[in-house]
Amino acid sequence: MHIVQARVDCGGLLSPSLLLSPGISTDTMQTMDEVLLQAVPPAQHSQLAYLSGPSFAAEVAEGKPTGLTIAARVESVAHQVQAWMSAANLRCYRTTDVVGLELGGALKNVIAIGCGMCDGKGYGANGRAMIITRGLYEMTRLAVAKGANPLTLAGLGGMGDLVLTCTGDASRNR
Repeated sequence: MHIVQARVDCGGLLSPSLLLSPGISTDTMQTMDEVLLQAVPPAQHSQLAYLSGPSFAAEVAEGKPTGLTIAARVESVAHQVQAWMSAANLRCYRTTDVVGLELGGALKNVIAIGCGMCDGKGYGANGRAMIITRGLYEMTRLAVAKGANPLTLAGLGGMGDLVLTCTGDASRNR
C-alpha cells in the first residue's frame, strides 16, 4: 500500500488533509485512518479528515444534489473542511466519529456484494431489503465494538451509503 502525501506551504501552519477513500487494508486489517496515523507525523494527526457518504462521482460532476459527511477528530478541522467542500449542490455534514464514518464506508461494500448475489439469483426486492437491513445491523455492531457512535451508521456515511451502493444502477459492487 502506498500513501501519497501532498504538502501545502501554509507558512509553517498545519493544513487539514482529506482522505477520500475509506477502506480496510487486506494486509493488516487496519482502516485507512489507522494506516495514516502510522504514516504521517504525529503533529499532523489532528489535521486528518475523512469524506464518505452516498455519492456517485459522475452525478456529483453533473451537479446533481449530493450529501456527504466529513469526519475529523477535531471539530474545528471538520468545520474547516466542511466549508471548503460544500457547494450549492454538495451539502457536507460533519462528525468527530472517524471510526464510524470509515467503517460505514468500507463495510457497505461487502453488503452490496451480497445484494448483487441476491439480484443475480433472482431473489427479488424482499431479499435485497433483508440483506440491507440485516447488513446495517451487523455493520453497526462491528463499528460500535470498534468505538463508533451508532448514530453515525444511521446517517449518510452508514445507511445512506449502504442504500445507494446496494440499489444504485451505477454501483460497481452490486
